[in-house]
Amino acid sequence: LAKLRGKKRNYVKILSERNIFEHPQTLNNCYKYDPGTVLEEDDWFRIENFSSEEYCIKLLKHKFVSSEYAQITKSEFSQIDYLVSYQDGNYYFQKLAKNHILKKRYFTISPEPTFCVNNGIIIINDLPDTCYISREDALYFKNLRSITGIFPGIEVLYKEATEAETIDF
Repeated sequence: LAKLRGKKRNYVKILSERNIFEHPQTLNNCYKYDPGTVLEEDDWFRIENFSSEEYCIKLLKHKFVSSEYAQITKSEFSQIDYLVSYQDGNYYFQKLAKNHILKKRYFTISPEPTFCVNNGIIIINDLPDTCYISREDALYFKNLRSITGIFPGIEVLYKEATEAETIDF
């Protein structure tokens, strides 16, 4: 799915029956979110009981039904805020920055190269910015700033932690 900026229709379908992200193999290397914790390369933060949090989005609280979403139109690609891939009951998110959507002339790399003009492409990161694992009701992420646009209000975690740290100090 793609979440569109400023649209009444929140999500539109891009592809069906296709996994976009591989499930990160290092999710077991996780820590409860604390802004003072510095993660190693393979580590993740975790928020448990995520669906009960006020910043959990509606998409995660309802059963996913692909047919409820309209297909994206060509004009809507430039309005994508973030991608959501629903895979095996889990949700994988990638925030899209302007440099993730490219409109270039290029050759496809294949046994029969094709020259493409004005066919934009979307760059998919190796790892998602965040994963919601439904059966655990847990959200995993590496950087809180990268997911604040996906989960409005989640930045309160940073403020709460820093206030508590200030009091402790």
